[in-house]
Amino acid sequence: MTDTQTAAWHLYVALHWLAAAQVHGEIPTTEGGMGDLDHARHQLTEHGPALAREHPQLADGVRHVIDTWTDDPAGRLATLLPVMDTLASVSGVSLPETLPPITVMR
Repeated sequence: MTDTQTAAWHLYVALHWLAAAQVHGEIPTTEGGMGDLDHARHQLTEHGPALAREHPQLADGVRHVIDTWTDDPAGRLATLLPVMDTLASVSGVSLPETLPPITVMR
């Protein structure tokens, strides 16, 4: 993976946790118990510059999602999901859209 792909992946995962928090509430995402929003801010600080070198508008989009996360709870997923799709494309990988079916043995 290139530095840009690695940065995109880390930011993708951080935003994935934010999306999960929309349903489940704040999720501690690190051993130290850092919340999902603080974790996303940390990942942006750490990986945003590498992403911005090749994709400045995408880095700005990630920053916008994080900075406005608490402003519009009803509309934030509409802002988040297109950014996540682009991050997945840039990184070259993504989390599965659905889990594989589970077969129950009886």
